[in-house]
Amino acid sequence: MYINPKRAAGTGLPADGGIVMKKLFDAANRYVETSDWKTIAVLKFCLISLGMMIGMSIKKEAKKPVFIGALGVFAASYVPLMVKFYRVFTAEE
Repeated sequence: MYINPKRAAGTGLPADGGIVMKKLFDAANRYVETSDWKTIAVLKFCLISLGMMIGMSIKKEAKKPVFIGALGVFAASYVPLMVKFYRVFTAEE
């Protein structure tokens, strides 16, 4: 089997993952710039549904550590988001 050295083994993607991630992040930024709050809300519903499905598939004995990890991520992301929102909300136009 021939493996192109310029491609990651078996994936068809460039071997330099940094370039792929940069393109992905650039595309995500363009997507957000062209979206309004309603599109972002639908995206969030999609992601929370995915999270719920994944959570339902976790074995009972693993639920507590996963919950604790998810709680930490939630707290670490929610607080800065709400601080930013509060600043925007209270700013004068």
